[in-house]
Amino acid sequence: MKDIVEYPVLLREEGSANRTYLKHVFAMYDIAIDPVWESANPQALINAVEKELGIFILPEKLMKRDLLEGGIESRKLQDEELTCKAYLIWHRQKNMSEELKNLKEVCKNITEREW
Repeated sequence: MKDIVEYPVLLREEGSANRTYLKHVFAMYDIAIDPVWESANPQALINAVEKELGIFILPEKLMKRDLLEGGIESRKLQDEELTCKAYLIWHRQKNMSEELKNLKEVCKNITEREW
């Protein structure tokens, strides 16, 4: 992880879940990151990586297409296994719409299949 400071770093915007999580991970390793560029758009950051403007840490799913197209390469971080849990929550005493029931089922299927 400490090697990351040798490269120009691209980050999501301040306040995004991705950036907040990465700031926490960097702090655990006592790494100070000063991004060369920030964006709210992950695809814009991937495009910046393709133009060799820096490196960007993001979930594999968000870069899968770009990896397959060959515009970028990826490396697994050696010191840290980055995982982030997300939860779908709803009011227990309210009627659940069909749309929310469908979303709940999709989330359940994804978590059973991929994790």
